[in-house]
Amino acid sequence: MARGFTLIELLITLAVMTILLGAFAPSYKSVTDDNRINRLANELQGFLIEARSEAVMRNRDLWVHFTVSGASVSSASKSGDWIIDLRESSSISGALVQSIVGKPFKNIYVSSNHGPPFKIEGVNGRIEAGTFKFSYQENMSDSGSVITHFTNGRVKVCGSTGNSHGFTDC
Repeated sequence: MARGFTLIELLITLAVMTILLGAFAPSYKSVTDDNRINRLANELQGFLIEARSEAVMRNRDLWVHFTVSGASVSSASKSGDWIIDLRESSSISGALVQSIVGKPFKNIYVSSNHGPPFKIEGVNGRIEAGTFKFSYQENMSDSGSVITHFTNGRVKVCGSTGNSHGFTDC
């Protein structure tokens, strides 16, 4: 009795594996996209919480600068040509405390309605109210958000109604 696979058995096995991989590859891409956008949400939330702590620890105001470079804001945010810096002054030349670089988040549109720059109070850690939005669509139809509240300094992650990234609705 011969051992091993016959050529027919091998071809059938390869055909079944090809069909299964073809069916699950799009699903895998959506999982990795969700992980990237969730990582960005967590990075932004952690950055702002750490910035509050740093301002209170230093007992001085710190400033967050959202800088976008490139031909247009949308193309720059999609290509990852943005930086969020925490600095010791409202001037971009102030001493850098920490930053987030957009390169690991290519193909994700990022926008902010915070004033350029916005202040984190050193006495109580209050952050200027505003929103960072991020999405794979330029029109932000399926966006997630990191929202800051001035009155209590809270930093919250949420998503637009019906978003597909697992965020709770804003």
